[in-house]
Amino acid sequence: MHTPVLSVRNLRKQYSPTVKVLSGLSFDMKAGERIVVIGPSGGGKSTLLRCVMGLEKIDAGIIEIEGQRYIEVNAVHGKENYIDKRLRENVGMVFQHYTLFPHLSVIGNLILSPVKVRGESRSKATERAMKMLTLLGLSEKAHASPAMLSGGQKQRVAIARALLLDPKMMLFDEVTSALDPELVVEVENLMLDLASQNMSMILVTHDMWFAKRIATRVIFCADGVIVEDGSPEQVFENPSNQRTREFLKKIMHVEKIA
Repeated sequence: MHTPVLSVRNLRKQYSPTVKVLSGLSFDMKAGERIVVIGPSGGGKSTLLRCVMGLEKIDAGIIEIEGQRYIEVNAVHGKENYIDKRLRENVGMVFQHYTLFPHLSVIGNLILSPVKVRGESRSKATERAMKMLTLLGLSEKAHASPAMLSGGQKQRVAIARALLLDPKMMLFDEVTSALDPELVVEVENLMLDLASQNMSMILVTHDMWFAKRIATRVIFCADGVIVEDGSPEQVFENPSNQRTREFLKKIMHVEKIA
């Protein structure tokens, strides 16, 4: 039995006594799995990713990476969560909005974390970053300001920046939702290319067409819990839960994505 690359147990997160976003959510993720998380707004999808990235304090539960304790509630009341920062380096995240530093060039954005966080030499980091930009067809943009890039190019640079830290898993939070439709395809193609390399991923998206193309597994979240968890074929074509069926009918006809 292989140890899950990610294990989430009884994850709870609330912003107030009446605003409970995650209500005891649990799942395991195998290496190479591509989990697409779908569900209504406010169902806890983005909060889940932010908790796994260590950006949101959890109120209960534990998160493990490859069987090692990664995040849990600190035993001392009132303290921040315990986070193993060494393990956090295994997780890369790309957000809906590109989060590139506007005062740095493209290459400057890419090498910042390898140099500052990993202690990599600037020359080695620059060499790796240029190889990455060449693979993405963006080598001519290396010294450009982010302001000079299209939305699709910015998002591809943001993905490249995360990949330069050699994560074991990638988290994508609605990364195409802020893009013009004609720019979506270039970002989705990059993510499909990562999928072909067996990169472990968790993706939050409202694009059901893309979800079915990239997912090996689909989790439907609502009201802070997992309502349905199965293969894309099962969840999209034959959902077992009434809540899932209602959600899919609202966003598109199920038979059209079969």
